Amino acid sequence: MQEPSNAETLERSLCAVAEADVDITPLFFSRVFAAYPDQRANFYHPGTSFGAMVNEIIESVIALANDANWVPSSVQNLVMAHRSFGEIPFDLYSHVLDMVIITLAEVAGPSWTPAFTAAWEAEIARLKTLIAESI
Repeated sequence: MQEPSNAETLERSLCAVAEADVDITPLFFSRVFAAYPDQRANFYHPGTSFGAMVNEIIESVIALANDANWVPSSVQNLVMAHRSFGEIPFDLYSHVLDMVIITLAEVAGPSWTPAFTAAWEAEIARLKTLIAESI
């Protein structure tokens, strides 16, 4: 039997999160601002920018898993747009992306599997590489 692709595993993980019926956005940003309180000032319209950022991250990871050819240019554009907030070190990007996985796993609870973690970590690593190349 063939192992499911990362794209299939990511989709299953998001179904597990959706079954919890909990908005991940406030939990994610609570975690981000606990680690980086100075970043709160960079979000001028939290009501829209918080959700948009979470969606962009998830969409980019899913697209990477599906080998979408638009992701590298999208990441370059996002990194350039973030420069308006000053120099953002790679470690900040990296840690925030890791917080996505932690938040998803927390929300999914016992439905979260090691395979979900592995798929997210693999695709987030690819995203981190694109970010590092764009900084």
